[in-house]
This record gives sequence, structure tokens and C-alpha cells, in this order.
Amino acid sequence: MRCGAKLRGEAYNVAAEESVTIEEMARMICTRLNANPRFAYTGAARAGDMKTMRADTSLLKSLGYRARVDLATGLDHTVGWFAAQLL
Repeated sequence: MRCGAKLRGEAYNVAAEESVTIEEMARMICTRLNANPRFAYTGAARAGDMKTMRADTSLLKSLGYRARVDLATGLDHTVGWFAAQLL
């Protein structure tokens, strides 16, 4: 990111340009934890539930932000960090 950028208290979303479902994310995490839970959900939407969400990184991009790692690599690092904290 460029140095000296003027930040004015806005919210900045940090994300890679990948979309995954909650189930895909849960399975990716479980794979890294060597866990094999049985996922149970109805799939029914409740009033007000969002069908999809995607982080808007346009503010960060305007400051020169580009993701340096993909989602899978980021999860590897995150799960590894948490595992190290627990040992």
C-alpha cells in the first residue's frame, strides 16, 4: 500500500478475490484440522438471511492493496498459527 494515504475512519474489508460457501469454508477448515464432522443443516432461508456476501475491497484497492495469498494459503497460515498457540 502507498505510504501517506489519508485514512478517514472508513471500514476497510480485507479479502482475496475468491467466493466460497459457508459449507466449503467449514470443510476447508476441517480438512486442515484433520476433523471429519457431520454437517447438519436444513438449507432453509430465514426472513432477512443474505443469500450471498462478498467483501468489497475497493477502498483498499484504491490505496494499492492486492491480496498476497489465496484463501487456501491464508487458511493454512491461520490454522497453523492457532495450532501453535494451543501447544
